[in-house]
Amino acid sequence: RADNFAQAWEVMSGICDKNLMSVPLIAVGLKKTLTMVVVCFVIEWLSRNKTHALQIESLCPIWRFVIYYIIVLCILEFGANSQSFVYFNF
Repeated sequence: RADNFAQAWEVMSGICDKNLMSVPLIAVGLKKTLTMVVVCFVIEWLSRNKTHALQIESLCPIWRFVIYYIIVLCILEFGANSQSFVYFNF
C-alpha cells in the first residue's frame, strides 16, 4: 500500500512502462536453441513408430554408447547453471 499519491503513481508508471510492451531482443543462444529444436524434431520423427525415442536396440552397442554419450554432453552443455532452490527464499 502506498503512503501517498506520488508513491502510488511511481508504482503504476513502472507497471505500465513502455519497455514492458516492446518486442524483446533476440536471445543470446538462439542458434544453439534452434539447432536443438530441429534435432529434437528429427529424433521425434524418426522414432514416431516406437515406444520412446531411445528405443534403438537395432544399433550395435558401440553406436548406442556414442548416442548416450552425446546426450549426456548435451545435458551438460545446455543444462541450467547452479541456482539456489527457490523454496529456500521463504
